[in-house]
Amino acid sequence: MVGHRKTSKIGCISMSSTTEDYINVAEDTDPLESLEGKIVFGKLANGRSFVSRLIKVDRSKLYFQTRDGQIILNDLRKIVELREYAPKQEAV
Repeated sequence: MVGHRKTSKIGCISMSSTTEDYINVAEDTDPLESLEGKIVFGKLANGRSFVSRLIKVDRSKLYFQTRDGQIILNDLRKIVELREYAPKQEAV
C-alpha cells in the first residue's frame, strides 16, 4: 500500500511501519527500559488513555500497576503512545 503509514510513539521515539523511515538508536538501548518503574501516560489503539506505573517489560508484554494496586497486562502492539507522565503544574 503506497502512502499508508501506521505510527506509534513510545517514549520519545516515533515508530513507523514504513521502510522509508529509519530511527538511529543504539542497539543495546531499549526506550521502554528507561520508563520501567515510572508513572507513565499511555494511549491505546482503540483511543483510550491511561496513567499508571510501568512495573515490568517482558518482550511485547507490558505490566502496569494502577492506583488501587491492580496489575494490568497490555500487549505492546496495542499501545500507540507511551511516555513518562508529567502532571500539570498549577499556576503560582
